[in-house]
Order: sequence, then C-alpha cells, then structure tokens
Amino acid sequence: MEEKTLVSWNAMIGAYARLGREDLVLFLFRAMDLDGVRHNRITFLNAIAGIQSIDRGKFVQERAAAAGFEGDIAVRNALPKEEHYGSLIDMLAKAGWLQEAEALIETLPFHPFAVAWTSLLGASCNHKDVDRAERVAAKAIDREPGNAGPYISLSNMYATLNRWDDVARVKKLIASLKGGGQ
Repeated sequence: MEEKTLVSWNAMIGAYARLGREDLVLFLFRAMDLDGVRHNRITFLNAIAGIQSIDRGKFVQERAAAAGFEGDIAVRNALPKEEHYGSLIDMLAKAGWLQEAEALIETLPFHPFAVAWTSLLGASCNHKDVDRAERVAAKAIDREPGNAGPYISLSNMYATLNRWDDVARVKKLIASLKGGGQ
C-alpha cells in the first residue's frame, strides 16, 4: 500500500478480524503505532472483534482506556452502545466463554439484539454445545423470525455430530420458512 491512512489501517484490521486472523489483527494494531497512526474508536472495535484470547483482548482494552475512550464514556455519562457489547460478546464467545457471553446478553441494559444471539449461536455450534445452541437459536429466531441463519447453523452442527434426524427436522423448518411467503 503506497499511502497508509487511518481508513486503510482500519479496513485491514477489520478484514482480518472477520477472517479470524487474530495474529494479523494484533500485528497491524501494533504496526499502526510504529507508523505513527493514532488508533480511533473504529480501530478498537475492529481489533476487539478479531481477538479470541482474553489476555490479548485486555491488551486492546487497556490501550483503548489509555487513549481516553473509557474516560470519554465516564465524562459524558454515556452508556456503551450495542456495537461495544457486540464486540465483547463476540470475543467471549469465540474464546469459548459461552456461559459468560450468554450471561452478558441476558443482563444487557436494553433488549438483546439479534447479532448478539447469532454470534453466541455460532460459537455454541463451533464448540458443539448442543443445549446452549438450541436455546440460543430459539432466541435468535424470536428476534428475527424470517432469518434462516439460525436454522442453518443448527443443521450444520447436527450434521457434524451425525444427528441426521435433527438435520432433516431443521431442513423441514427451513423449507416452511421459504414456503411461508418469504
């Protein structure tokens, strides 16, 4: 890249975060300092979203506090927004802290948003926590009844566990969604 700007740094960190490349997220996060580019709110949100390790997440959080982001929240008496909670929920879930992520969702100061449930659902399926995945899928479906994503996640998890009757049952539910005027 010829000219590195805050936007290009954030785009790269965000892209690697979505790919699950924690190593490259942290590398670029630290390289910004060496290049003299100051982190902003988007940088921190992207970095947290790409971190699976609690220790590395704490590192980014401490950097955010040192940059004055926590101070801004306290001074302005503002509450964290959905995206802040979403990043934290995603980080906890990816790290396998499923119970903690679910507890955080259940105690949000506002009605839980669909992305929080689907993030936890994906991690529950990856960790093959069937009971939690089924419970969380029901909540995600309740928030977005026409979204086939939670059904597909469950079906894929069941398939990896060779639970073919459950796969067939979920596929029928997906078909009924499509036939229901969607």
